[in-house]
Amino acid sequence: MNRVRISAVASFFLLLLWSCLAFAAATTEAISGDVLLAPANGEYASLAYGERVDSGATIKTGANGRVVLRFDDGQKVSISESSLFVVNEYKFNPHKPAQSSFIVSLLKGGLRAVTGVIGETNKRNVVFKSPVATVGIRGTDFQLYFDNKLYINVLSGAISATNDGGTTVFDAKTQPTGQVIDAQTKALPAPASIFPAAAQGAFRLQQQQPLMGPVKEPNPRDPNCKDRS
Repeated sequence: MNRVRISAVASFFLLLLWSCLAFAAATTEAISGDVLLAPANGEYASLAYGERVDSGATIKTGANGRVVLRFDDGQKVSISESSLFVVNEYKFNPHKPAQSSFIVSLLKGGLRAVTGVIGETNKRNVVFKSPVATVGIRGTDFQLYFDNKLYINVLSGAISATNDGGTTVFDAKTQPTGQVIDAQTKALPAPASIFPAAAQGAFRLQQQQPLMGPVKEPNPRDPNCKDRS
């Protein structure tokens, strides 16, 4: 009888852990203005401070809306005004972070991102998509802005931008800024001074938001780690 009870308890906690890994993604760490959240296959509703954002969700910010997401592995993403951002896939196992994955899409507007545990342990599993290029990280703090073209600004570390035209590496020390004009043309270095005013403004505001700090190992017993589907 005791073995049966132990087995049942173990199964229960394994189920809770799987629920955490399958659905949990991020928490809104800062928010201002109009920000909407649509869960996977759900309708848009106002996003609140401290609310959970699960894998599969889409975030849309208004002309005055901004939000900072803190993912469970410590990754931070600041989303600018008039943006459309999708959490395509987020899987984080705090006990085996190398087996985790982080895939998001920027379909419109801007973001700034700072690496978390997944990026520190398995950089190839951290992917930022856009309609014209896929961005991979190399341990970094960087900014993206998309409006028909993708604009890049690396603040620390390096990223790679890949599309049908090839791959270009942007490094904060030697080649921090660039642009991708379409999905068939390789990303090219470009000075930030030629970026459109909207991109320059978004980058400037994002840099005023403190995102840097030590990567925090998430607590698997965190009460926020739960299924909200």
